Amino acid sequence: MIAAVAAGIAYRYLVDPLEEREPLNYLRSCLHATGVAIAGWAVHVSLAGARQSRLRAMLRRLPQAAELAVKVLVMTVVLTIVTVGLQLLLYPVPFLSERWVVHELPWILSLFFSDLW
Repeated sequence: MIAAVAAGIAYRYLVDPLEEREPLNYLRSCLHATGVAIAGWAVHVSLAGARQSRLRAMLRRLPQAAELAVKVLVMTVVLTIVTVGLQLLLYPVPFLSERWVVHELPWILSLFFSDLW
């Protein structure tokens, strides 16, 4: 969680123009980062699962490359949904502009993937 909060603060500091660097936006970024980190952790725990879970057994029967592809796909979908959902929830203005989706969303997701792996 500390890494997620630090990433939220760093992202806000490095990406936002000077006039948008206000305490409320930093708080939103910390909440956003924490929510996405919790979602990523939950998916990771679910996919790693108990040794006897059905999901784990199904994934283990796949070739290793296919197992990795399924895990990455599931993680990407969940992180994208949570990131977009929190963006809509935390920011008062509809912030899903084309610029945000095309330029900022991939950076946010790659930041979380670098923290998770």
